[in-house]
Amino acid sequence: MEFTLNGQPKTYEGDPDLPLLTYLREHEGIVSAKDGCAPQAACGCCAVQLDDKAVLSCITPMKKIAGSAITTTEGLGEY
Repeated sequence: MEFTLNGQPKTYEGDPDLPLLTYLREHEGIVSAKDGCAPQAACGCCAVQLDDKAVLSCITPMKKIAGSAITTTEGLGEY
């Protein structure tokens, strides 16, 4: 599947049920999304922007992000 992460095109061909949080931390080295309570989805410290909507990456499987744009804190730039 193809998607955009922090403005960069990406391709993923692994486990479609892998949580987005795991992909971000283990495959991309993104550390702003934290694993505070996974998989309860109660704390929000894993939140990322998915097509202009906040989602909890600990419960979002990779199969749901095909064709989407994901933005993490690292992708916000300097303000």
